[in-house]
Amino acid sequence: MPNSDKILIVDTKAGNLFSLRAAIERLGVETITLDTPESLNSTNSFAGIVIPGQGRFGTVLENLRAKNWLPYLQQAKDNNIPMLGICVGMQIFFEASDEDPGVEGFSWFKGSTQTLDYPKKPMVGWAELESEQWPKAVVYFVNSFAVKTSDKSIAESCYGESFTAAVRDGSFTGVQFHPEKSAEAGAEIIRQALKISAVQTETRVEIPNNSMSIKGNSRTSQQAPQQATLLPRIIVCLDVDKGRVVKGTNFKQLRDMGDPIELALAYEAQGADELVFLDISATNENKPTALKLVSDIASNLSIPFTVGGGLKKLDDVKAFLDAGADKVALNTTALLMPEIINQTARSYGSQCVVVAIDVNKSVIETVNDNGYDLPIFINGGRKLVDNKFFEWTQEVADRGAGEILLTSMHRDGTGLGFDTELTRQVSEQVSIQVIASGGAKNEQHFLEAYEQKADACLAAGMFHSGEYTVGQVKQYLMNNGIIVR
Repeated sequence: MPNSDKILIVDTKAGNLFSLRAAIERLGVETITLDTPESLNSTNSFAGIVIPGQGRFGTVLENLRAKNWLPYLQQAKDNNIPMLGICVGMQIFFEASDEDPGVEGFSWFKGSTQTLDYPKKPMVGWAELESEQWPKAVVYFVNSFAVKTSDKSIAESCYGESFTAAVRDGSFTGVQFHPEKSAEAGAEIIRQALKISAVQTETRVEIPNNSMSIKGNSRTSQQAPQQATLLPRIIVCLDVDKGRVVKGTNFKQLRDMGDPIELALAYEAQGADELVFLDISATNENKPTALKLVSDIASNLSIPFTVGGGLKKLDDVKAFLDAGADKVALNTTALLMPEIINQTARSYGSQCVVVAIDVNKSVIETVNDNGYDLPIFINGGRKLVDNKFFEWTQEVADRGAGEILLTSMHRDGTGLGFDTELTRQVSEQVSIQVIASGGAKNEQHFLEAYEQKADACLAAGMFHSGEYTVGQVKQYLMNNGIIVR
């Protein structure tokens, strides 16, 4: 296939290239990824150009300037080549950013990205767009900074306060969210921005007006979204042991539940907002999680995906993100080497860092005499550590994590419901999002957790068993006044 039929992805050394390539190629278009424009003679040799975004404003600009990308991108814009900038790939075309004061952007747009008054930072999750171009689409945001207002805005969203979600000038479209991880709505936005014809796409993807929108809203297109919080997320966990999804009680008595890829695709179809893939044997057996499995799953998904297990150093984190993961979950390594939280946040942004904390109240009586607080475990729930629980949750947030995955081992696999009291305590303590995990058996448990300030809920067994689908849980939540995607 000639380059004129391909989409060029600019390797900014900070983006999730694997997921982006897969998202575009699912639309029936081939991609090519380059980290330098040196070999390129004409911008007309490509059907479109994408500047991905994941990482810091200053780092991405430094990488692009080092490879002299700006003249090429400017020529592409002048020649009306369809272009799409994603997240920080949009932000760099403004004048500056609060993220890296003193660093000059490419200044295609007036203004700068700012630290907004988000309820929790970073902003991680699904929110509605207010846009005539993409009416009522719900898309996935992962950011700490945003442009408050722009005269080139074509979409707005709201999380605590209104901000610009997308801009357009000529052939360039910039989006603050991640369309490659925004399911059907994101696929259609990519198709429109890059002018991929419906003929090229086997089945044109429409932006749903029901399951992907907030119901009961009669405002006009000139009004900012009124849903000032992110939509509650339902996350399905895939615990993997030796390449198979397993489930047990209190991390023991493991039962085979199926193939990871087949289950991942099934849960996306059910409406899962995210997936978490944890290799529960990797740390204990001192083996890294299989990167090929991560790539195989990511190549088929269009929703966010977190991986964990066997991450021991920053190079491991990079390998997982390069393989297609959107976020990494750190547990044992974070406790033994907490500086890896800072390192990962500095290199890739807080939005990529989930710190998993496994706590087990059932052993309090046996360990309190030794001065433990709430007992924290590592190595897949096998080893007790002496960290103070609430000191550790605060340290995790202070070091730059974007989310805490709080697993109540004393509830895991029991069907007694999430530990909502503990989840609420942590959610009120820290300024980052908290994911409740452990104990869910029915829809009521999710409702109780969201009412007690959980930002997201993670479950496995109740979905793996087939007793409930994600769609059934979401319908129950909507029937009880909880707005979901």
